Amino acid sequence: MKLVTYDREGHGRLGAVLGEWVIDLPEAVGHPVFPATMEALIGTHGGTVLDAARDALSREDLPEFIVKDAPIASPLSPTSLRVVGTDGRYQTRNHRSVLGQEEVLAWPPYARQLDFEVSVACVVGRGGTDLTPEEAEAGIFGFVLMNDWVLRDEERRERAARAPPGRSRDFATSLGPVVVTPDEVAGCPRITVAVDGELRTEREASPDGFLPFFGRIVAQLSLGQEVWPGDVVAAPGLSGGCRDDTSRCLKPRSNVEADGGPLGMLRNRVGPLPARRARS
Repeated sequence: MKLVTYDREGHGRLGAVLGEWVIDLPEAVGHPVFPATMEALIGTHGGTVLDAARDALSREDLPEFIVKDAPIASPLSPTSLRVVGTDGRYQTRNHRSVLGQEEVLAWPPYARQLDFEVSVACVVGRGGTDLTPEEAEAGIFGFVLMNDWVLRDEERRERAARAPPGRSRDFATSLGPVVVTPDEVAGCPRITVAVDGELRTEREASPDGFLPFFGRIVAQLSLGQEVWPGDVVAAPGLSGGCRDDTSRCLKPRSNVEADGGPLGMLRNRVGPLPARRARS
């Protein structure tokens, strides 16, 4: 399934994408205790709840549950947000500063060299401690595109001070537009990123398939600490941004489009350059 969160009267509501349609999934299922949000559905990972959702999407009267002009939001509010290397070391991001589809990125006033790093992340559906790769793989709820926005000039200042990533990366992260369950992803889809229509990067998201790759890194993450349902764990970002070539950094009002094939197209526009504030 391809699952979304859409805005319904100011509240996030669980939907499913079927072709060009967004279906109100709780209404299509029609059971009073079926989860109404992505977070609640993740908390019921596996079992009859997902089976009921799949059955509902094959109903003959499914067009009755189409949401017209559904405004798509960030698919979930993560319980935590980490970028994990293949060696198990990780960096955290601000999991309360998440942008969704078509949201405008407000340019932070303390830096000027804005860049992107697009990657694939998994959403943990069943947590635990000291998981084996097989247990971690079985507990993955789905996959989502992620844009890990970064300020390169602030990043250089942090590195010069031998400090871990801070304000260079925790100001915003984009997720979406969909969370795709593992049965919907075959092989290794290619990710492309375009800025204002210009192709910047194109690469396979992982070399050996999503499930084995994320099973390993979630298992490494769980060593000696618990992972929780709703945790978002991302692979390192793909290259293609400016890094040290400042002429390729993003400009005010740039449009960034990341195409993940079955993971959808994640679009965001950069806001205007603000007045510079004094650094603290």
